Amino acid sequence: MKAILGKLAKNPDIRTELQNSTTYVLWTRDTAENGLQLTQYQIAVGGAVSLKSVHRLDPNGSPLRSKIFDDKNNEIFKVSYGYHKDNGMLAEERVFDSRHRLLGDQGKEVPIRLIVHSINAADGAIDSNVFDLESS
Repeated sequence: MKAILGKLAKNPDIRTELQNSTTYVLWTRDTAENGLQLTQYQIAVGGAVSLKSVHRLDPNGSPLRSKIFDDKNNEIFKVSYGYHKDNGMLAEERVFDSRHRLLGDQGKEVPIRLIVHSINAADGAIDSNVFDLESS
């Protein structure tokens, strides 16, 4: 496994890292129809893919939407990202369950989790608040 990842690491569009003693993370970058696509694979030392995330990026490299797949390549989640119009900073992430769609009162799909990002006025750090909406 290390030999394969070592060869892949020589490609400028592929990055590998050891996440822990049993899992590698492999990142691939390529041009998709609508811009840049970044794919992340979590791979066990034995070579099995346990999770795949596909991220569509805007021309500046900021994520627009993501899809997350399980070890059998079934889509399990999708994520959309929203940005502040004035400064372009990430404002929120909406996580949707692809297996069990949650529908709102008007029949429109609603997220199961909302992550709101804001700048802390005291120290300028980014604060993230997570709201689980599935049980609401």
